[in-house]
Amino acid sequence: MKIKYRESALAALAAGAVLLAGCQEEAAVADRDSLTFDVRIETVGANDVTALVSHNGTEDVTYYAFCYRDFTQGEPMAIENAVAALKESGAAPSEVLTSGSSASVKCTGLQSASMYRLVVCGLDEDYNVYGTPASVYFNTVEGTVIYEPNPDWIVTYQGKQAASDNSGYGDVIQVTSYGNEEGYFAAVVPAADYQAKGIAACAEEVIAEREAYFAEQEEAGWIVDRSEYVYYTTAAYILETGDEGEYVGLAIGVDENFKATGLYAASEPFTPEEVQYNEGYGRWLGDWRISGTYEDGEGVDQPISYDITISYLVPDKAYIIYGYQNGLNGVELPGVQASFDPTSGNMVFTSSYAGDRYVDGVSYSLYFYATKTSGNSLTYMAGDYTIATAVLNGTNSATVTANAGLAQEGGEPFRTTEMQYIGFINNLTSNVTAFTQVPQFPFTMTRRASSTSVTE
Repeated sequence: MKIKYRESALAALAAGAVLLAGCQEEAAVADRDSLTFDVRIETVGANDVTALVSHNGTEDVTYYAFCYRDFTQGEPMAIENAVAALKESGAAPSEVLTSGSSASVKCTGLQSASMYRLVVCGLDEDYNVYGTPASVYFNTVEGTVIYEPNPDWIVTYQGKQAASDNSGYGDVIQVTSYGNEEGYFAAVVPAADYQAKGIAACAEEVIAEREAYFAEQEEAGWIVDRSEYVYYTTAAYILETGDEGEYVGLAIGVDENFKATGLYAASEPFTPEEVQYNEGYGRWLGDWRISGTYEDGEGVDQPISYDITISYLVPDKAYIIYGYQNGLNGVELPGVQASFDPTSGNMVFTSSYAGDRYVDGVSYSLYFYATKTSGNSLTYMAGDYTIATAVLNGTNSATVTANAGLAQEGGEPFRTTEMQYIGFINNLTSNVTAFTQVPQFPFTMTRRASSTSVTE
């Protein structure tokens, strides 16, 4: 039988429960089936609770008290799981059972700021349950989180992989969950930190980093539902690691408010795999200088030149290009994505949706589109299409040319002059904003002297 109950050893009746002086009722029942219990909370701490238990039986009645917080279990199942876990623990009955018509019992090892259910049931030394149990709900107070391994989670390193939609690539941590009651999120930490600081410090640091991210989103005006970042079932996650050293993958237990529950699981230390890609793909990686012209407001061509960096997004498939265009008025632009054509060896730019940004009360939807500029006039072409292609001229230079076959609805040609990000300001009539200048087609790319192809 699979034991779901995990807290019996920690959240069970503390040994040496204090018997209270009390008068046994004159009509004390001897029949086990007629036995009933009553339980009342006395004191609640961050990690423990004390309760007063009484019953209508004789003085030789023994009973068991425990706490649990998986409320998907009803009381009967919780008792069954708790007793099974008690038997597996090998604890002597005298250490966990209480007798007497009235006694104060204490459950320890609880998590702070959490809701629990305390249950009392009749239990003899042969682990037979009898009588009508009693239970009460309570909340522990704020305090220190106690971390304990969750046997229902297994964390493993799966090597470097690409996302199913090729939107990212990196070291993959898989969390295999054999239950869906407890929430978690996945993280990686340096193995040296994990060994030196321990799970509590590492978990607190990672949770603080996530909370800082939530705070940034909320300050920007977004509504953050923390429960959307909590997972319950088996899943794999692409997580960021450094270039050197060993790491440990973690599943850290959190509730729907992203508060630590104290449950965790850790992988074996692992060394991240090296990134592998073919020679043709690698020719584009590194630092480049873009050179060309743009048309100013008077319709006059002006020279433009600046540096970009091309990095892998998904090896052999896609790139991320940093520095191609910068935002304005506080709007941060992501890197431009491009794909690798393995047949020709070219780098291909396509239109794409790049997500939303919220700045100073204004919501922007960002797209990377082909545009056409004429003086102060700018038009764009929506839809999914190839914008331009970069072709290598030897090893250290390339030319980027526009797709000459672009056509708008109805078949009218769209003669694009450049490619850039367009910000659609939501809920406004005049809703298009452009960002910093970019070169018109065709423009050149020259490898910077300090950068070499990975194949050289």
